[in-house]
Amino acid sequence: MKWKIFLVIGVGVVLLSVVLIGCSGSNGEQRASDWVGLTGDQIKGSSANVMLFVSGKSVKTGQSLPVAVLVLDQHGTSVIDGTKVQFFSQLGGKFGDAELSATSGWCQANYAAGTTPGTDVITALALGVTATATVWVVPQAVPVLKVRVTTAVDQVRPSETSPVAVFVADEGGAAVKTTVRMHSANGGAFNPAEGESTDGFFTTMFTASSTVGVETITAMAMGTTGSTTLSVYP
Repeated sequence: MKWKIFLVIGVGVVLLSVVLIGCSGSNGEQRASDWVGLTGDQIKGSSANVMLFVSGKSVKTGQSLPVAVLVLDQHGTSVIDGTKVQFFSQLGGKFGDAELSATSGWCQANYAAGTTPGTDVITALALGVTATATVWVVPQAVPVLKVRVTTAVDQVRPSETSPVAVFVADEGGAAVKTTVRMHSANGGAFNPAEGESTDGFFTTMFTASSTVGVETITAMAMGTTGSTTLSVYP
C-alpha cells in the first residue's frame, strides 16, 4: 500500500514541474517580464528621443543664433552626462565644435549662418536619432558708404612721396571700419596699398610715378570708390 502512495506523489511532482516549465520564456529560461505578461524587448523599449530648439526663425548671413538639444532615453529620462551630440547644416552653417556633450540631457550650441541665403535645415544627431529644424538665412543689407580721398598737396614731382588720407562713412556720416584698397591710374605706388579704416580713417604714403601729368588716386571700400587728382609736374 505504501508503494502506491509514493507512486502517486512522484507523478504529482512530475506534473507540477511540467506546468512550471511551461510558464517560462520560449527558451525555457524564466524572466521577470514573463510574470507580468510582457516580453523582454517590450520592457526595454525603443530608441531615444531627440528634440531640437532654435531661438529664432531667421538669421542674417554671417550672424549667429543659439540652439539647444534635449536628449531623453527610451523611458523619458535624461541621458547620461557625456552623451555625444553632433550638429549639421545644409547651407554650410557652423557650430564651433563638430561634436558636443550633453549635460543632464541638454546640449547647447551656437549656430553661425553661412554666406548663402535661403532655408537652412539644421540637424542634431544623438544616439543614432536625429531631429531637424529650419532657419531662414537672409542676406545682410549692404550699407551705402561715402569714400572721400584727400592729399596733403595738390602737386608733386615725379617719384616724389606725399601723404594721402581716406575717410569712410555711412549715409549718416558715421565712421565705418572696413578694408580700404588703393589704386593709381598712372602707376604710382602706395605704402601700404591696403588696410583698415580705423575710426573711419585710413592713411598711406603715395609715391608718384615718373610720368608727368594728372594722377588719379582712387580708394575702394566695400564696393564703393572715392577719387581725387594730383598734378605731377617736371
